[in-house]
Amino acid sequence: MKIKIQNKEIEIKTIPIKRYPDLLKKIKILPDYLNKISGKDNSSIILMGPEIIANCTPDIVAIFSEATGVSEDEIFEYGLKDLIDLFVAIVEQNQFQEALEKLKKGFAHKVEENKTSNKQSS
Repeated sequence: MKIKIQNKEIEIKTIPIKRYPDLLKKIKILPDYLNKISGKDNSSIILMGPEIIANCTPDIVAIFSEATGVSEDEIFEYGLKDLIDLFVAIVEQNQFQEALEKLKKGFAHKVEENKTSNKQSS
């Protein structure tokens, strides 16, 4: 997938599994904010936007750089719309939403299996 940011074409590739450890090491503060927005509606998340941006920008830029190969210095020069475009492209290219839904479904199935197994054992 290719997107254009500041008149520059950027290719967003699928992140290979071998790069996930480095990607995840760059995440420091962001999980706290992800927990805060979990289950909230879009309006609430948008209202938290400034707080998230103020506190998570280094994490976000590091993640985007690792995910795209674009330097952190260059990403720090992007505008807010550019960052959002980059985020959407990374999420869409890597099918994160679909993967999370499959994980949730798989975990839910496993929990149901355990409940059924425990009932049968009793």
